[in-house]
Amino acid sequence: MECFDCSEQGHRAASVAICQDCGAALCGEHVTAVEHLPHRVAGMGRATPPAPARRMTCHTCRRARRLA
Repeated sequence: MECFDCSEQGHRAASVAICQDCGAALCGEHVTAVEHLPHRVAGMGRATPPAPARRMTCHTCRRARRLA
């Protein structure tokens, strides 16, 4: 699989991750790993793990999340 953003720019690069928001395949140059605190429903409330997880996103989706 090849990086979606690279293909739009006219060159090829192997993908190393998938954006968890839009599903685009991404190379190391176009992926951003951000901290994410997953929540699970547990009884009467939410349970949050003690350490954050990683969330892989493309630059477009990361920018959109910051503006929202």
